[in-house]
Amino acid sequence: LSGLDVVTNIWKLDIGNIYRCTNFMGLGGSNQVFVSGAMAYEARWPNNTGTYTYFSTDHPSANGTRSSNGLTNYFTDGNFPFTNSAELNGSKIWIAPGYQYSCYVKAVRSYNPATKTIAYDSVDTGTGWLPYSYSPFYLFGCKSLLDTTNEWWYDQTNQVLYLWAPGNADPNTLTVEVKARDCGFVLDNLNFINISGLQLKGCRINARFSNGTILRGLNCQYILNNCSGTGNGEGIYVRGNNCEVSGCEIAYSSHALLNVELSDGCMIFNNYLHDGCSVSQSRA
Repeated sequence: LSGLDVVTNIWKLDIGNIYRCTNFMGLGGSNQVFVSGAMAYEARWPNNTGTYTYFSTDHPSANGTRSSNGLTNYFTDGNFPFTNSAELNGSKIWIAPGYQYSCYVKAVRSYNPATKTIAYDSVDTGTGWLPYSYSPFYLFGCKSLLDTTNEWWYDQTNQVLYLWAPGNADPNTLTVEVKARDCGFVLDNLNFINISGLQLKGCRINARFSNGTILRGLNCQYILNNCSGTGNGEGIYVRGNNCEVSGCEIAYSSHALLNVELSDGCMIFNNYLHDGCSVSQSRA
């Protein structure tokens, strides 16, 4: 069961090894792209040479500051390669600020190439949330960051997807899929549903106020992708009495992998959960 749709439109060469095609992607910060079955990364800096959860980041050159009204944070990074103030227009920052209690996605507001200083929406007015010299971060969300293989960027205004395919390949020769739906199963207010032995990719299960739900022997991959900084942080979600989650592999989520809330008599055993909370620290 897939939450992905195959891109069927023709790809045209944009520049260098980057191709483009018209394709509607309506999930905003939850958009996701897969090439030949493997996840591609939204264009970012620094480029990710790590893994899904142990990804590449950079750090400010020194502790950052905050505007007098507390709404904007600033920091300088001598490693920034950007030479034009407009290069980061529309971008966002993922950062674990302050004491790194949590991590956040915030909008980038400006960039000064002369001082290599970036400004972004503050997380909180407390000094514990300032960007420190040890705060890991990366930038994403604008076309100028699309500069290596296995990266993509989506122009939401014109509904155009840009892709630099692995191996510099022509994506017309590959299977490219995009995330098209959040849930594979919505079991809200339904009781005594048994789902067993299925594979899910690019979608999740929601069972809210559902008693007697059984999820058994499932293989659930890339269940949730939310890079918006707001909205849903739930992976496989179960809320109801006398439910069971057993023998499942649940993997690759921007937030939680499995949420079981306010449920009596539930059994959760023999599951393999891994590679969760790649964007935000979350529950379970």
